Amino acid sequence: MNTHINPKTAVLLAATLGLIVSSPAFANPPHAVMALEHAVTAQAHNELGHGNDVKSHLSEALKHAGESEKQHADAHAHTTEAIKHLKETVKHDEMAHTQSGVYATETLRSAESAEQAHASAHAHMSEVVKHLKEAETHNNAGHKDKTAEHLQEAVKHIEETL
Repeated sequence: MNTHINPKTAVLLAATLGLIVSSPAFANPPHAVMALEHAVTAQAHNELGHGNDVKSHLSEALKHAGESEKQHADAHAHTTEAIKHLKETVKHDEMAHTQSGVYATETLRSAESAEQAHASAHAHMSEVVKHLKEAETHNNAGHKDKTAEHLQEAVKHIEETL
């Protein structure tokens, strides 16, 4: 039985394995990215006057923006809860002057920073949903310019979260 693998075959197998292992990361991009993609595509269709395509992409952008908004709200809530527990840990460790108190303090700072980031992203995604709904309303009424304005604002807010 020959167990020697040809170098070309080894490279091909490694590349295939790499694609298989990394494919879930590419198959499920974050909802904010998908919302951005659909909003930008809706902008392009709006410029071309393709109302039905705008409607379709607005619907998808709204779906993903709503999911992103929810994820950031949930993450913000969980981070806030973690901060509460970390503050208790820091308080108890400071009394004992332990090294774990130092680690807890650093973790607390990181968590507070993450909490602010999630709060900001949640606020931006809420604005995205609002502007996409307005764009949808204007698109249904045939107001191409107003649709474009709201799509531009939605894209701006999505970009702020990325």
